[in-house]
Amino acid sequence: MIKTTFESSTIVIDAPITDHCAVLGSITIKTSTKQSKNFIINKINYDAIVNELLSKNFKDIINLQNPNCTAKAFVDIIQTSILNNSLKIITPRRIRCIKPWITPGLVRCMKNRDLMHIKSKKETNNIVLKITYTRYKNYCNDLLKRLKRNYEKSQLSKHVKNPKLKWKIIDSITNRNNKKESPIDLLKTGTTPQNALNKANSYFTSIGKELAEKIIAQKLHNTDNPERTQNPVNPMAMLETSEEEVEAILMNLNSDSATGWDDIPTKLL
Repeated sequence: MIKTTFESSTIVIDAPITDHCAVLGSITIKTSTKQSKNFIINKINYDAIVNELLSKNFKDIINLQNPNCTAKAFVDIIQTSILNNSLKIITPRRIRCIKPWITPGLVRCMKNRDLMHIKSKKETNNIVLKITYTRYKNYCNDLLKRLKRNYEKSQLSKHVKNPKLKWKIIDSITNRNNKKESPIDLLKTGTTPQNALNKANSYFTSIGKELAEKIIAQKLHNTDNPERTQNPVNPMAMLETSEEEVEAILMNLNSDSATGWDDIPTKLL
């Protein structure tokens, strides 16, 4: 029973989720309709980009004296090459990936399971069909759980050296909701909001110095070398970079990362 002046209707869905049918209620209300966004994939031809860049003459860019102008000109050439060799493709809804672990074969398996469920509901006296459907449903559900479990294991082992992504995957697997503390609680640490903010600023401005003093004191206590006692902290120097160092950093980048401000994919670099 619905108390409303709008047009309403009920729908009975014969779904295999439970033994009974699902009943849904629908109320027609006037709202602004928004068109659904198309699922667009930007397909990049990397081989064509490399061939185009090999034919470019970078002599004028190398001879520039301003490094900012050099970087901008170089990025502009790469961006233009990516734009010339990219193709935007609209993915049909029927082949979109619902979940990463759901394969096309599993989708067909789920569809067959639902069809068998409808037949078993219509033919209640068919014992063979009911047993066949129960076995097929258990097989399909077990396959779905196994594929999901294998995908989660592969994701964890893939990002074992990246703690940030690793914990992000763990949170998604365990469905943990990180509750962030309200900033209002920080204002309650002092008698007035101004005192609370001063207290927080004092903590963050002094924590570095306090940690450094503790490290130096520990080194002075643990060493017997007089030279090290006079200069316990190792000096830091900014050495000139080389092509080998830049290449090593580029080759160690994650190719699945999103693009930066320049829209240049890591895979292309």
